[in-house]
Amino acid sequence: MASPRPMVDKKLALLLLKQLFPVADGKEAEIIRELTSYDDRNYHVRAHLANESESREFVFKVHHQKFSGSVEFLEAHTRLFERLSHASVQSPMPVTSREGTFYCLKELAHPLHSEPPRYAIRLLSYVPGVTLMHQGQPSDTLLRDVGHCVADIGICLESLKGTEAEAAIRKREFEWDITNVLVCERAVSCIPDVNVRGTVQTVLDRFRLELQPHLDNMPSGLIHGDLNGMNVIIDPDRPHCVHGVIDIGDTIYAPYVADLGICLAYMMQLFLETPAESVAPLVKGYCSRRPLSDFEKEVLPLWVMTRLSQTILFSSEAYSQDPGNEYLLQNAETAGTVLPRLAAMSPDDFKLLWP
Repeated sequence: MASPRPMVDKKLALLLLKQLFPVADGKEAEIIRELTSYDDRNYHVRAHLANESESREFVFKVHHQKFSGSVEFLEAHTRLFERLSHASVQSPMPVTSREGTFYCLKELAHPLHSEPPRYAIRLLSYVPGVTLMHQGQPSDTLLRDVGHCVADIGICLESLKGTEAEAAIRKREFEWDITNVLVCERAVSCIPDVNVRGTVQTVLDRFRLELQPHLDNMPSGLIHGDLNGMNVIIDPDRPHCVHGVIDIGDTIYAPYVADLGICLAYMMQLFLETPAESVAPLVKGYCSRRPLSDFEKEVLPLWVMTRLSQTILFSSEAYSQDPGNEYLLQNAETAGTVLPRLAAMSPDDFKLLWP
């Protein structure tokens, strides 16, 4: 059975915040709201830290147990936070704890564990704005800037090549790692729509033949791995530009073009009628910062379809384990609308759209 999310309510979160981080004596801290998270427990908080003139907003994060068990991995994430502070957009930065560290390890009781599990806890700076998902359908200008952002993150993280941080992330076994999509093949039979099921199997077969043999030869490095509409932050006063990027929890080592494919897969789901045509500005924005080789251009559509297939597979498998929970199929339904449209397109169709 998968390990559940940390059991940290608002009261305990405030207590831990004051106990572990340098909240100024006599100053109040408050929970603004709990933030959506798949694995971790995240709270948007306001606190007045010692030696600062006024209160600020933060994210109080209790990492899932599976991320908390490896100090090596936690240190790697600290290096990621530090490196992304040099990127062209804002990203969260860790706050030093009372112990002088960028995270704390704390045993917290959980009803499903006889011994209290140990969790890693961070306080991160808050990136203000609205998510791209809640901004509405993005303009061509915004999509172009999203493309800039995807390329810039890869370029920014190149400085971690050959470091212990990169090595720690490469060792991680992660179910959403797009380069390991074939482990999801077990869930093909869970896809309820027989036509979508056939398309997903075809994508997996193509990945096995057309991508897997070339993984070691493509330009690769650390990538964000999950640039979806909830992780891209927009400033409402500048709605055509990316203001920030959050959630580096899915960072992996993979071909750089895979990060573009992942982002395109999510953005296309905002344009169900014309998915490939509508995201062309994003591809152009990316290529203006990091030009694609002919081979990368050729396989880009397959990377997109691979991420869409992953989404369908994980959602369908989760639904098979919890039948009746229609919420679990929402992501699969939108991905299942886009995937057949892309699968029906020829390589020449993509060349015309994404020169």
